[in-house]
Amino acid sequence: MVRGPSADEVILSVAVVNWNSKELTRNCIQSVIDAGCSARHEIIVVDNGSTDGSAEEIAQAFPQVLLIRNAANLSPAWANNQALELSRGRYFLVLQSDTVVHGDALERMVRFLGSHPHAGAVTCKLLNGDGTVQYNMHRRFPTFLRLASGLISRRYPRLTTRWAREYLMLDNAFDEIQRVEQAAGVCVMVRRRVLEEVGGLFDARRFPVYFHDVDLCYRLHSRGYEIYFMPTATVTHLGGAEIAGTDFYQGIRDLAVSSLLFFKKHRKYADYALSKLAYLFLFSIMAPWAFLVYMRGSITESVLKQRLSLPLAVLTDQRIDL
Repeated sequence: MVRGPSADEVILSVAVVNWNSKELTRNCIQSVIDAGCSARHEIIVVDNGSTDGSAEEIAQAFPQVLLIRNAANLSPAWANNQALELSRGRYFLVLQSDTVVHGDALERMVRFLGSHPHAGAVTCKLLNGDGTVQYNMHRRFPTFLRLASGLISRRYPRLTTRWAREYLMLDNAFDEIQRVEQAAGVCVMVRRRVLEEVGGLFDARRFPVYFHDVDLCYRLHSRGYEIYFMPTATVTHLGGAEIAGTDFYQGIRDLAVSSLLFFKKHRKYADYALSKLAYLFLFSIMAPWAFLVYMRGSITESVLKQRLSLPLAVLTDQRIDL
């Protein structure tokens, strides 16, 4: 159950999830503090069982921050849901720990939601570390063709198709306020009352690591709420902190299963079936090749098991480890 705003009128709750990313998280928290948002706000940090001393250092450096310490890594989606349960703000901001907030970005986003009651959420312009615009993050909703083309395009840019350009919004200059279908979960501010209507923040059971932000945006659109992009609110996104250290094949498995569960949950059965067949074909090719490589001594038994588990995970729509 999402808790309503308290009597002390906190306007904005900022949630940051940390997992063994001490320096990144420190910089993220400091950037939020330095932004100096005039609206009354709170910062909630959820430490997902870090072993690098993150929690202790954050508690010492930022005593004003509400720190939740988990004994293990419960995934980004679970952790953000925890933060929401303890938050008091009228607006809730999901902010990844590998970000740096610039200037009055949060102030602008709060003002936008305050003056646009029909907007369910607002997001910002994401920048790379060198200051260039970070594309591929805000997207249109996936279909089988869009998702497959997008994955190929990111690996092999020369093979970018019109479906990939459409999905990844590669033709968009991101220089004006506009509606977007899928706002990246890197930095997205949502109205609390809207979350109550759409069934909460993240569906962490189905989407613990990937597609939880896609699912949230889809639920918002299904209820008629628009998501807006603000070019004047800028945040640097360094990338990868929430899944840093995740095994490569575990990541592939989780991404595949999450996309299948997204299509199934929202009754996109044709996209579900096509995606399942494509994953099975790809992973079934990888499995015997992995066995041959293992026999040559090039990979360990644990890596072999991870590769062999991929077809089974797709068949069952579950994150199975052999």
